[in-house]
Amino acid sequence: MSILINPRVKSAYLILLCLVLVWHSCARPPSKVDRAKESFDIYVKALQQDSVEHAKHFWNQQETERYEMYDWQWGYLSFRELNPLYLNYKITNTEERDGYVILQVEWFYREGKGYPLQKDVRYLIEEKGRMVGANSIFVLTRGWLQKESDHFAYHYKHKQDEPTKALLERMDRFYEKIIDFLQVDYQDKINYYKCDSAKEVGSLFNMEESLARSQTINGVVASIQSFVPHEIVHVISYRILPPDKKIVPPGYLDEGLAYYLGGASFFSTDLLLSWAKRALKDDGNIYLDSLIHNPWFYGGNQSAGLLASFAKFIIDTKGVVKLKQLFTAGSTLYEQRDVLERVYGKSWDQLQNDWKEFILALDLPEAKSHH
Repeated sequence: MSILINPRVKSAYLILLCLVLVWHSCARPPSKVDRAKESFDIYVKALQQDSVEHAKHFWNQQETERYEMYDWQWGYLSFRELNPLYLNYKITNTEERDGYVILQVEWFYREGKGYPLQKDVRYLIEEKGRMVGANSIFVLTRGWLQKESDHFAYHYKHKQDEPTKALLERMDRFYEKIIDFLQVDYQDKINYYKCDSAKEVGSLFNMEESLARSQTINGVVASIQSFVPHEIVHVISYRILPPDKKIVPPGYLDEGLAYYLGGASFFSTDLLLSWAKRALKDDGNIYLDSLIHNPWFYGGNQSAGLLASFAKFIIDTKGVVKLKQLFTAGSTLYEQRDVLERVYGKSWDQLQNDWKEFILALDLPEAKSHH
């Protein structure tokens, strides 16, 4: 048996149902993902309009108070000389997790041509009733333990990774040694994160896997080792640069100094120098131009040794003051060649010959790797 419904009544019923559904959808509060996307858009527009104070309201308070450059991803764009004023972004994927939202973001030129200039993983968290930005390290290390020394805030996940008093004292001594050697003013504590894996180190910086990595502007280091002096040198030596200028040190000298004063993750400085000595003895076609243009031109281990050897050469023959002059002189091959010739007082060819002769004459102890 079927029931017949008056067409007019049926039409009125459908209209009423549609109105109820529209009202229900309008009344439903926006999801966390929608709020995160809206917040990120306001944040980007504020930065593009140079409304820094307004933009800060859309970033978490702890990081804006702790860090000089609180948005690391935006900073990477700036330091690559990509002016965000002329960029557009596109959200390619979203994900809501317990306590935060992830936005996959790609940056393009305004014309929208070519491949993405940078791909970011953006984290947004709830703070005071709104979604605000956060660096991955802030989100992924929630709940980690912490122990402080005079110069470090040491972060660790597992009780067995708790730093001993002897380790923290050794780290403090190294910190003070580098401060004195480089004659820089560094009074902040370095935040050191002991990680489980290279993948975890990379994830804390939104970058590829790495045994150790540092955020030099804000004094943050992460490593699979309990202490990695190389990255500490990077953090402290960054203070050689003028604080009011957005410049980076020349890559060959930045890495060379860190390798010379801090070694590598598993290799001592003496081992690196012995590699350089062997390379310069066996190969007459090693040129400083190549290292300045591309610090890794001669391969991983060999380049690390050569970079460390040149830093030692400059420091031992001309002193730290001259090295700091090179550190702030610009990063192009032309800029470095010009300043090196003036600082050293010799032609480019003579400078390279002196470097090689200096290293070949070194009497190095038996080289060992770090354990």
